[in-house]
Amino acid sequence: MRDPNRALREPIYQSATFYFESVEQLEEIMREGARFPKDKTGKYVYTRGSNPNVRELENLISSLENSRDSVVFASGMASITAVALTLLRRGSKILLGTPTYGDTYVLFNDLLTRFGIEVENYPAHELHKYSGEADMIFVEAVTNPTLRVPAVDEIEGLIVIDNTFTTPLFYRGLDHAYAVVASLTKFMNGHSDALGGYVASNDESFIERLRYTLFLTGAAIDPMASRLISRGLLTLEHRLKVYDEHAIKLVEALFDLGYVAYYPLHPEHPDYDIARRLLRGFTGIIAVDALEERRAREIVNKLISRGIRLAPSFGSPETLVEIPRSLSHAFMSDKQKLSLGITPGLIRISLGFKNIEEDVEKIVEAFKS
Repeated sequence: MRDPNRALREPIYQSATFYFESVEQLEEIMREGARFPKDKTGKYVYTRGSNPNVRELENLISSLENSRDSVVFASGMASITAVALTLLRRGSKILLGTPTYGDTYVLFNDLLTRFGIEVENYPAHELHKYSGEADMIFVEAVTNPTLRVPAVDEIEGLIVIDNTFTTPLFYRGLDHAYAVVASLTKFMNGHSDALGGYVASNDESFIERLRYTLFLTGAAIDPMASRLISRGLLTLEHRLKVYDEHAIKLVEALFDLGYVAYYPLHPEHPDYDIARRLLRGFTGIIAVDALEERRAREIVNKLISRGIRLAPSFGSPETLVEIPRSLSHAFMSDKQKLSLGITPGLIRISLGFKNIEEDVEKIVEAFKS
């Protein structure tokens, strides 16, 4: 939307509602479906349905994903929930590639099953052996937190890919999937100051139904958050290249110290050939197994003493570290965690672009001592 004051960046439309200049204008706009807009013309009624800042962000995402359209939500989990509510009903069957983000796993295996939806869990890197007879196949482009890479180009069925770890710059999800979901909170925003999520697809009728789900469930993103994320996308490519360059160096150093580190584009990764086929790069996330819980706790506490933050999430300006079994996957039972490869000694590191060279040195020293 062009600003009459010629602002270089679009103003923030921090308004819950928009007014009409006549009853005739109201009727015309509502007739065109503006409550949850079907097009990109920018005729707005109520921010729960759409907003100029939200529409700006959706256009940016559609361009990055090379999709017909996209819908932005208040969080990544809201986007996943909306896909399930839009595509599934009682008696539907989901094939879930595991592991996934802990809350995704709980959403599918606890909440959705209460409503008569069947969920079958299979290791993501073996999902191509089981695909076919399901209403939806949900898988992460690279699994959280074990960093396995499923061969999605060998999976048959209606695939929904979570592209949070990889972003559309490094992974073309819609080349293989019906829809792509992702958290905008992480790398896409890149500054840990706004929550958001999205769904992108080339099926326009699905997008239309998804907007209906968004409007009825109230999972709308705030205009300020939309504006912050749009700002973050301007530096996405630069940030990802910095992550990728330094992550490989860190993985090499950890291997030299005798640790098993997981990074999809490192030759020692079990899915290296698949990763080279599907990924055009990878973000600054590394998984490393310290082999036992005591050692993992010791290393993480050393990192904290060196200024590295222990925090959930990733894609922040600061380097973040976490122990998945105690944080991102804490709601799962110990048996579930072990079955998914989330061992007591597993540590997830997310490099930040701020002081990244110093942080890599700090991490190496903590694992060395």
